[in-house]
Amino acid sequence: MSAWSDITGRARQPRKRKQRKRLFTCGRCGQSYSSPLGHACTGGGDLAKRRRAQERAKATRERQAAAAAARQRDRARVSSARQAERDKAAARVAAARKSERAKADARAARAKGGRAAPARARTAHEYRSCREDDCQRPACEAWRDGLAEGRETGYEDGYEAGAAASGREG
Repeated sequence: MSAWSDITGRARQPRKRKQRKRLFTCGRCGQSYSSPLGHACTGGGDLAKRRRAQERAKATRERQAAAAAARQRDRARVSSARQAERDKAAARVAAARKSERAKADARAARAKGGRAAPARARTAHEYRSCREDDCQRPACEAWRDGLAEGRETGYEDGYEAGAAASGREG
């Protein structure tokens, strides 16, 4: 007789290995395993990953610094342009004022008889201390008139009488 294996044909077929299902996956290296006792991580660490992260962070800082420097340059350029415009405007205003003063002086000279008056620096004119008899400023005229009227009506006599009555000498 023939062998059982000849009849069934099992001897000619290769034996199939049973596939084992993996129960767990390692969180550090990503390898799957069935028994935690027999597992050893073989990832080699995360040094390369950390190095790449540092390089990305460094590149980001460099980009941010370059952008900040560009913004600063733009601000400085705009600020200098604005200052130049302000200076030009101030020069235009000063020239216009000088021109207006020259026109006013010329009008005054024409009114006086055709000769130009020399340009003088203006000083403060206090009406109380004005000693010019022909000063035509309204405040000076009013002060002179009031002072003359007071003298005519006896202001000084009245002051001396009042001072004598109060016990003070005037």
